[in-house]
Amino acid sequence: MDGRVRNPEGMRELRELVTVITSHKIRSIEMLGPSMPSSSKIMKLYQGISSGVLESDEEALHFLYGTPTSARSSYSKLKHDLKKRLLNTLFFIDQKQSRQSAYERAYYNCYRDFTAARFLLRRGARNAAIGLFHKLLHKARQIELTPVILETLQVLRHHNAVILGNRRKFEEYHKKVLYYQQLNNAEIRADGYLEELLSHYVTDKSTKRHYFEMAQRYESELRETLRVVNSWKLQHRMRFLSVAKSMVVNDYAATVQRCLEAVQYFRKFKLIPDAYIRPYLYQLVVSYIQMEEYRNGEEAVLQLLEMLETGQSNWFKGMELYCILALHSKSYLKAYEIWKQCTGHTRFRRLYPSVREPWYIIEAFIQYTHKTGKIRSACPELEQSPFRLSKFLNEVPVFARDKRGYNIPILIIQILFLLNQGDYSAVNERLDALSRYAFRHFRQGEHFRTNCFIKMLNQLPRSFFRRKELERRTGKYFHQLKNVPLVLAREAHEIEIIPYEDLWELVLEGLRG
Repeated sequence: MDGRVRNPEGMRELRELVTVITSHKIRSIEMLGPSMPSSSKIMKLYQGISSGVLESDEEALHFLYGTPTSARSSYSKLKHDLKKRLLNTLFFIDQKQSRQSAYERAYYNCYRDFTAARFLLRRGARNAAIGLFHKLLHKARQIELTPVILETLQVLRHHNAVILGNRRKFEEYHKKVLYYQQLNNAEIRADGYLEELLSHYVTDKSTKRHYFEMAQRYESELRETLRVVNSWKLQHRMRFLSVAKSMVVNDYAATVQRCLEAVQYFRKFKLIPDAYIRPYLYQLVVSYIQMEEYRNGEEAVLQLLEMLETGQSNWFKGMELYCILALHSKSYLKAYEIWKQCTGHTRFRRLYPSVREPWYIIEAFIQYTHKTGKIRSACPELEQSPFRLSKFLNEVPVFARDKRGYNIPILIIQILFLLNQGDYSAVNERLDALSRYAFRHFRQGEHFRTNCFIKMLNQLPRSFFRRKELERRTGKYFHQLKNVPLVLAREAHEIEIIPYEDLWELVLEGLRG
């Protein structure tokens, strides 16, 4: 061996890094960690929030300082200090110990290295920065992180043209910059297309057939774009618009086919993020529920839940779907157990109303199955907090305004509880209101199954709340309902928390004569 160092650039980069760090006189970084005493107020605040014990400023203030108003300024300073330490700690998370996929680790590392390289470039450590940008480019390409790839290529183009005067390398990087600029613009445009379509469904769950043409137009445009540029994100946006096109008209068979194709396509890639597979599994579960293919639905929902971190917003949505699958398959005890697990989670109260409110509607239907004797096991959570109509309506203000979506089961479950309680006068009043509601808000040809069920409910007072007479009067409506199963109904899937046929069975079982 000749004793020569094979990579002399490495020492130059190290010297630049040392110079940058030394010149900034780095102080000890304020972070959270095992070295901090657990008795300190800042750790008590952190642990209280982490455990779910402290959920409001009032609770935290009382826990840490008692009740004096003079402590409010100290508490505000403590909160500010905790936030600063949490942000500092964020950059030192151990990626190997944290429960993250290979993609998430690569994503985190790419943005960390990109920020570091940019900072080094600004501080004059060009060699260290360019070396880092070269490594970063390889990592970012592996996970198709287009914005990072584009900016990195622009830096390398500038470096080769202006600093090194390397015309050949400049031309090479320039061509790549133009390609990724076109791809980046296409991805931004595709994001906007999908976000525009989905924005109409956050708090309004009614069927929106008039968006079919919008989805079809955007999908066609992206298919043409994919002839010129291609990426995982662009493929996902195009494929999900294709799925959305089927879902807006509730064509579940077509949805299943397109979702299976998308899952098969994306699973070919080793580092593909779960976020590009989860939406298709979600829509598969929805479609299998409507098609009454419950075994396939459970298989898909279990695959979905494996990709979700317990307590995250998406986990609650996945579990919501699992709960509805259980209700549709008459697994009422399982539905109760899923509901109990989710609503008892420490993060449930922190969810956005659009994620939290469906659980209150589901709870009402689970309460009803318990009241009618379909859940025979002990359910202390249900027995200790019986259904109260006024409390229920206060818990679902967003969806109570959803005129053709979640508001329908809200109105129906009220009638069923009043019927179960034997309050026939209140049932009559609610039935009149429900009929007027349907007349005002249902479009021609929409909500066929719901209309059938409302007509069946309207026969209750005319049958004097007697079972045999009710069955005689509702026979034709029940026959119509059976002839248009969920898969053909073209109604929003959120409307029937429990299929109307099963609800009707519960109604009849609760009546005499």
